Amino acid sequence: VAIAVRRPSAAMTEAPSLFAGQWLHLGFAAVVLPLLMLPKSPLYMDPAPATWLGLPLSSWFRVAMLVPVVHTAFVWLCWRLELRYAAISRAVGAKTYYHTFFLLMGLRFLSLLLLAIADHDSVPIPYWLRGAIAAPVAAVAGLTVHDVVKLWGPTLYKSLVRASGADHFDPSFRTKPLVAQGVFGYVPNAMYACGVQALWLFGLLAASRLALACAAFQVAHIWAHYFGTERIDMEYIYRKSEKKA
Repeated sequence: VAIAVRRPSAAMTEAPSLFAGQWLHLGFAAVVLPLLMLPKSPLYMDPAPATWLGLPLSSWFRVAMLVPVVHTAFVWLCWRLELRYAAISRAVGAKTYYHTFFLLMGLRFLSLLLLAIADHDSVPIPYWLRGAIAAPVAAVAGLTVHDVVKLWGPTLYKSLVRASGADHFDPSFRTKPLVAQGVFGYVPNAMYACGVQALWLFGLLAASRLALACAAFQVAHIWAHYFGTERIDMEYIYRKSEKKA
């Protein structure tokens, strides 16, 4: 999701290697995931193992943690293979990437929602406070999504595929100016700073300890993806476009 890009450096003359910047991305997941998902993690503090729909809460939690890791790894792999070899376009086509991206995005939110339901009311937060915190988070995230749909393309489809990283696949997106209207005029990296905060909503509204922990992991992991993958890619993509222009 390209929102804010640093001025391209002179050294960025070829597509990033597959593992460029991944020490941050992979290192974060390697350290944090085991700490959160170990059987004796402090998150599982109930005297008896709780279940929902026949599955222990730890299973719902692990699924909700692994789906975003798979999603982020999929994006990283597709972006880098496309930039270096046009491998995705040649093998399956960009539309397959777009459709898979949004399928995994949907599963990311669905697994988090199911976790919040399974673990509801595990944190003593009164209903009024849940609403007071969730309302501004929902407003900011909702405004960001609204501005993406309205400002990022002439149609809903074009806006959404641009948000999924279409500039890695379609050169026509690389000549478009970065959006500086709406929320993006006030927050340069609004998709990350504002949009992804929607991940907190299920845990807040359900007062779920596990859903809040999962949301915290996802937000941090997404920022690791930005610094380790996207920002590096954007330097290359927009430097290459400037040279052609």
